[in-house]
Amino acid sequence: MVSAIDDAGLLIRDCFIWFYTQNQPKAMGLNHFINRLNEDFESKETLRKELSGWKTPQIKSCFEPIAMAQKKPEGTFLENFRRYQVGLINTNIRVGEEMFPCNILTIEQIEPNIDKCFLIVKPDKSEKGEYNNHKTVKPLSLCEHLIKLVTYSEDSIILDPFCGSGTTLLAAKRLNRRYIGIDINKEYLKIAKKRLGGLDYPNKSIKLRKEQACLF
Repeated sequence: MVSAIDDAGLLIRDCFIWFYTQNQPKAMGLNHFINRLNEDFESKETLRKELSGWKTPQIKSCFEPIAMAQKKPEGTFLENFRRYQVGLINTNIRVGEEMFPCNILTIEQIEPNIDKCFLIVKPDKSEKGEYNNHKTVKPLSLCEHLIKLVTYSEDSIILDPFCGSGTTLLAAKRLNRRYIGIDINKEYLKIAKKRLGGLDYPNKSIKLRKEQACLF
């Protein structure tokens, strides 16, 4: 993804690390493959014991990278901002115990020294919705934090080209920003529309269009 952003001509500014402690290990054991070997039982049993605990090279992931990139400014940062009201970050935003925003974020209480620097608001358990079967729903507080960090005006448009069940759009709506969501999965789009419809906020969303749109 970052390579594609770079190839498109955008400038890579930084990378956020969303740090968490709970995730499913993805490494696979090899017993299934051992069982299919055309060897005698004793040989396969010996191999199983030798490889006990050894799995495919996929270590348990406890972070998710979030690339920060921008279109090349037109003129200086100030000139670009005065023209388009984009391209700067809001350092008035605070995390943890009123700390300056940084590129490490967590929504879990891990340890006091970590929490005071990196903790943002913990998500509400009800925010996902009982009807939401998306496997990787992002925390609403995380999306809100990122939007507040980089958008100055309520006329800003939040584009999520892989919107899933719509958490980024929901965050944009709560912050009274305009938003565009795109996803290939029609069921996820239905979930996103249902979540957005449950908010009592001014709706500044872009109307649904079925034809293909050009982004650039």
